[in-house]
Amino acid sequence: MSARKHTLDGYALVPANEAQDLIATQREWVEWGHPLLTQHQFITREKDVLGTSDFSVTRRRRWVLVPADDTHTLDFLAGCETYRRPILVRRGAGEVQRALAYSVCSVFVPEDKRRHGYAAKMMTLLQHHLNPAGCVPPPLDQASIQDSGSVVVPLDDPSLELSDDGAYGGNATCSFLYSDIGEYYSKFAWTVVGNRHVQWKPSTSSADLPADARWLTADELNTIGRIDRSHLLSTLQTSSSPALRFCLDDPEATSWRWLIRRTNFYATTLLPSSAPKPSYFGLLLPGSSQTDASYAVWMFDFIERKVAILRLRFTSASTFKMLVGAVRAQAAEFGMQKCLAWNVDLASLGVELSQEDEQRLKQGEAVDRHQHALAQGELVERHGKSASLPALAWYADMAEGEQVEWVCNEYGWWC
Repeated sequence: MSARKHTLDGYALVPANEAQDLIATQREWVEWGHPLLTQHQFITREKDVLGTSDFSVTRRRRWVLVPADDTHTLDFLAGCETYRRPILVRRGAGEVQRALAYSVCSVFVPEDKRRHGYAAKMMTLLQHHLNPAGCVPPPLDQASIQDSGSVVVPLDDPSLELSDDGAYGGNATCSFLYSDIGEYYSKFAWTVVGNRHVQWKPSTSSADLPADARWLTADELNTIGRIDRSHLLSTLQTSSSPALRFCLDDPEATSWRWLIRRTNFYATTLLPSSAPKPSYFGLLLPGSSQTDASYAVWMFDFIERKVAILRLRFTSASTFKMLVGAVRAQAAEFGMQKCLAWNVDLASLGVELSQEDEQRLKQGEAVDRHQHALAQGELVERHGKSASLPALAWYADMAEGEQVEWVCNEYGWWC
């Protein structure tokens, strides 16, 4: 089955051929590679480093906006990428099932083609491709969808239905992106959800770790990925929430390893060969069983000089402080300027936000009065440009007024 073809005002969004894909990468260098990387280095990163990873090889697709009567043109008007991502989903008291989501990234219109509405056409057509209904879905707070056509299978179904057989779209339960241009994408039904994080300064002072603590390299992160999959599955199965709840399903840590591989390229390219490079990207604190384990996964961003925590799961305030302390120490060791974690489980740490806290966050101010509970961290709500605002579009069956909850909406799924 090939990708469905939709047109809008004489334009089509089609999978890029090899030549179009290369040109799209060359164009993006000006925006996202220059001046730190040469164009050759940027193309090497995309094609040879990231393009050969298991995450890209099996899940990636480049799209280009073209005139409907000239789909192979090398002078295409805009481009973007999508990555197919398995998810776990549960509706109310029903069974946990498996389904598909798509993440959207690298949305780019060249400077000489901007202000012509091409981005709007591309995002509209992308929704037509991804949504089983073949249209832009209603916003999250207005959705009432029946018989959506999304592919959902039982948790233990051994079939290959979720491989999508090359259809790449038209079978999704949802899609998401990370907006650096505010809420622009809400015009096309991607609604911003969960844009708060906790941030810390680097510190050389950290709590002593238990003797069985395990530091993990990038290649060993599937150890945490498999434990995390069991934890998330249990979280969905035991929930009493009436909402539609879903989480990304990545037990082999393909997304985490891809992100780390990308940022490590900057370490090896930009730093002197004699400069120390990070070796560890995960810390596991085993418990009496897998459900009692605490862990953190992180990456080093050598451009923004930050450590981003990709996944943070803790079973107590003490394990939270151990994990955060270890990450802060890693940040200090390698010259980073800050650490951050998205959507930390504040309730489990006894943090209750006041109306004053909420107001300050909405005004873009950091809230630091919970530092004791947050291991000296402060709470921030991201707004506006360059904020990587998670935004979600929902396609699957739902009833009027039903809520959608993204479980574990953390940095590890960013692209």
